[in-house]
Amino acid sequence: MLRNSINSRERRRMHELNDEFEALRECLPYPNEANSRRMSKANTLLLASNWIKQLVNANHKLQLDLNAAHAKVVYSKFNLRRFDFSDRNTNGADSKVNKTSSKMLKV
Repeated sequence: MLRNSINSRERRRMHELNDEFEALRECLPYPNEANSRRMSKANTLLLASNWIKQLVNANHKLQLDLNAAHAKVVYSKFNLRRFDFSDRNTNGADSKVNKTSSKMLKV
């Protein structure tokens, strides 16, 4: 009686484990065709590990690109502010142009 209970729990545990491996296989970039063989558990874990490493590397590269683009935007805003002509005292039409251009340049 006790042995049957232990066997039943182990069978249930193995079914749950196999279900989770199947869910992991569905997430991986691997062709799951009807006529292809199912990957072993070891291959599934190896492929999942390599896929995660690839995603981490791609994320790191994108983060570097984003930081570089942000630095470029900040630098260009800084350069636009350096050429702000609003402090210049001129008369007539030039004064109006300078005020308009300085408003456009301020970001």
